[in-house]
Amino acid sequence: MHISTKAQCYLVLVALIWGLTFPLIHQAVGFLDPDVFVFVRFCMAALFFLPFVISLLRKTSKLLLYGSLLLGLGNSVVYIFQSIGLMTIPASRSAFITGTGVILVPFLSFILKIEKIRLMHFVCAVLCCVGLYILTGADFSGFNVGDLYTFGCAIAYALTVIIIQILSESFDDPRLIVFYQMIFTIPIAGLLSIGSDFTPLLMPKVYIPLIFCAVLATCLVYYWQLRYQQYTTAPKAALIYALEPVFASIFSISMHQEALTWTIVIGGGFIFGSIILPDVLALLGLADKRKKK
Repeated sequence: MHISTKAQCYLVLVALIWGLTFPLIHQAVGFLDPDVFVFVRFCMAALFFLPFVISLLRKTSKLLLYGSLLLGLGNSVVYIFQSIGLMTIPASRSAFITGTGVILVPFLSFILKIEKIRLMHFVCAVLCCVGLYILTGADFSGFNVGDLYTFGCAIAYALTVIIIQILSESFDDPRLIVFYQMIFTIPIAGLLSIGSDFTPLLMPKVYIPLIFCAVLATCLVYYWQLRYQQYTTAPKAALIYALEPVFASIFSISMHQEALTWTIVIGGGFIFGSIILPDVLALLGLADKRKKK
């Protein structure tokens, strides 16, 4: 299997694991404050990952710390702004606006002089956003400040994808970046959780989702992103990550007996199509397939 294909398969697994967190977190936050969940999740993740990096800590560099700090701040802004936005807008609208980060990645990559804007990037991003709109059923009546906060979340999300691309290509071993990224996310989440009730942490319906999110959706996912995103482009990675709500819908159907609707099928089809379109055109000889490393 070609390394770029293998890498994209791992990024699909990233989106799949993120999708599975939706029904699990939905279950947990019915008993536990979301800020506490995020804080404990990253504390657990850092503790779990510590044995894998303890022998590498002496190799910590300023560049590594700066990059990890930017990722940690980006994660914090994504969580905080999305939470603030959800106070005044529906979850479907929040999911769509956050997903529009996909269309921002090519433009921000160009502005930051990381990659040129390609017509195919723009076409695929638009197709992906159409799919997200159909999938989420977003309703934009009653625009308010929550939409602005959520769009800020989308910008932060797009920037984290780009920062991951830079760091992925700059360091052969991403373990220290994964660790410090989690460490730098903890303080802000901790401040937000002050005064919250921590007692529900002892409930099985809470600690099982916490363990899953800490070990798989944080440690493993962050490692895969920083290990494999270098073998594709930031715009392509963002499109793959947009499969997250598709997988979330599939897992919600299987775990909570929710109905399979045409919006899920059609919206998911648009998103999947936006990912494979360049490869299909390349196979047909209608576009040049860009090789990465």
